[in-house]
Amino acid sequence: MHKLFIHNKLVCLLIVLGALLFLNSCSSTRYLADDEKLFVKNKISVDRNKANLSDLKKYQRITPNKKVLGVRFHLYIYNLANPEKDKFPHKWFRKIGEPPVIYDSVLINTSRDNFLKYVNDKGFNKAEVDVKTKVRRKKAKVKYDIVLNNPTLVRSIRYEFKDTAISRYVLADTINSLLQTKGNFDKFLFKDERQRIEDNLKNEGYFAFSREFVHYEVFPLEDTALVDVKVILSDNKTGAFDPTLKVRPHRQYRIDNVFISPSRIRPNRLLTIDTVMYQNHTITYLGKPTILPSALVNANSVLPGELYSKAKVSRTYTDYSNLRLFRYINVSFTEQLSATKEGLLDCKIELDMRKRQSYAVEFNLTNSGGDLGVRGGVTYNNYNLFRGGEHLQLGVISGIESLNNRYRTIEDIDPMKEFGFLSRLETPKFLLPFRAENFQRKYKPRTEFLFSYNYQNQPKYNRTIANTSFGYNWKGNVFNRHTIHPLDFYLVKVPFIDSAFFADNYEDTRLENSFTNHAILGGRYSFEFSNQQLKRGISFIYFKFNFETAGLLLNQVNRLTNWGSDSLFFGVQYFQYLKADIDFRNYNIITPRNRIVYRLFAGVGLPYGNSEAMPFEKMYWSGGPYSMRAWGERTLGPGSYSNTIGSYNQLGDIKLEANFEYRFKL
Repeated sequence: MHKLFIHNKLVCLLIVLGALLFLNSCSSTRYLADDEKLFVKNKISVDRNKANLSDLKKYQRITPNKKVLGVRFHLYIYNLANPEKDKFPHKWFRKIGEPPVIYDSVLINTSRDNFLKYVNDKGFNKAEVDVKTKVRRKKAKVKYDIVLNNPTLVRSIRYEFKDTAISRYVLADTINSLLQTKGNFDKFLFKDERQRIEDNLKNEGYFAFSREFVHYEVFPLEDTALVDVKVILSDNKTGAFDPTLKVRPHRQYRIDNVFISPSRIRPNRLLTIDTVMYQNHTITYLGKPTILPSALVNANSVLPGELYSKAKVSRTYTDYSNLRLFRYINVSFTEQLSATKEGLLDCKIELDMRKRQSYAVEFNLTNSGGDLGVRGGVTYNNYNLFRGGEHLQLGVISGIESLNNRYRTIEDIDPMKEFGFLSRLETPKFLLPFRAENFQRKYKPRTEFLFSYNYQNQPKYNRTIANTSFGYNWKGNVFNRHTIHPLDFYLVKVPFIDSAFFADNYEDTRLENSFTNHAILGGRYSFEFSNQQLKRGISFIYFKFNFETAGLLLNQVNRLTNWGSDSLFFGVQYFQYLKADIDFRNYNIITPRNRIVYRLFAGVGLPYGNSEAMPFEKMYWSGGPYSMRAWGERTLGPGSYSNTIGSYNQLGDIKLEANFEYRFKL
């Protein structure tokens, strides 16, 4: 019966797709004029080892109508509208659909010229672009054949400094240069190298330096595809003239005063002004101080007495944003009049405080296989609990769901009831029993405390789950984040369970321990990597690694204290296990509205010592919005497994899950 149901679904799906393909092919050209052709295909043929195809596509000036599952669905919707009518639904069809893309030889030639200019700028000066157009049944296909030929290469690179003082910074950083000998004469890299030199010098205190001071001279070698490059860094255009060096030197700048204002002046409001000096920072409060000076200073990386650094300015923006206290952040600099060789800057940090408190109410109806239910919750947030940027979150959830369809018994079944609450406190301070100022200053770690409680009242059993933990999280760099919880404690109590239900379904199975009182005391570590923030609108990857261990500390303490049974913690069984998993995702962005996402998850839990199975809280399961979306959480079993127990606890010690999704806006 199960296989027949899947077969029928597959047949229906094929019929629907076939109908869409037929309708799409019949209607895509129905409203075109006699001299118009629908542009249906754009193909670029190029050596992908030498040219980036995704970059080339940015320069094409005409692209076909987008497809969904191989069908031009949006064009089909657009063509449902009658061009001679403007009322509903014709106007609505045109609004949500996409008009046909008409073949235009001018745009085709413009795309060809763009491709040629792009590959020339990439160093392929002898490249050729040939365009082939094929028309059939009022549909046009275009193919661009790009022959790159041999590129122009850089034979040598040398530097010339008008202001020799900056040479030591530039030459010391040439290992990171984008320009390499024997590399292509790539004009894009030359442009990016100017910006890289500017950023490097600005990080060394050269506040006024810009890429406009970086020039190139290129010397082609006769009868060869080689060039010599001279990188010229000119002297300053303003400032005092040095008669000895006979140049206007670039000036390094040092931070003198730092002013922080945690609120902006609002018109028509009379506020008292209070100025506080804290660690060489001048803090000006307008009205009642709402945040401690230490929180403001700890988030600032632009410190008095240090050389100006563009990277530290960016870090300051990031750290103030991570406090989640401000709607507006602005860091500006004012140059002081100074006759000294080294310039001085005053830094002003303007901050606009957001609302300190917020709450959210959630309410939804559920339908699980015919069992109706209702769930709701309230979440309260305080983003500045002790005026130091501490974030407190309190949440309460509850739900009720009928279970008559699930258990299918003659007598009435009491509904399932659930209640829980969560409290989380996160502080920007790194709470440790020892001093770690350098680590705090460099990585800005946060400390988190959590306590949650969940009560489940099922017809066949009652269960409570209490969890408390504390840990730290910090960003290693712009790509990755670390999270470590040295303490993670669970206490599960089962006050009531139907003995017949337990004996029939769970006794002598791997889930037996899930319905007995037990404790878990361990720790966990997570590492996350993502390059999405650096390349918006471009394909990116996400990777997460988790590792957990539990029971080792309790086992050692238990042996030393002789509490009794080797497997009990104050009369409650405790678990010992190791657990590790990885989650890898590749987001392949085709267009801003279309992407393909590949995902692979692999994990394994290994019980050891006094434990024969993993605790159910730590077992793997499938289904839900972050797994296989077509199934509910914990409802997807391995293979063709069919649930006959009546409860959603399809769990396991090993999980291997892979899927890919085509995502589009409809």
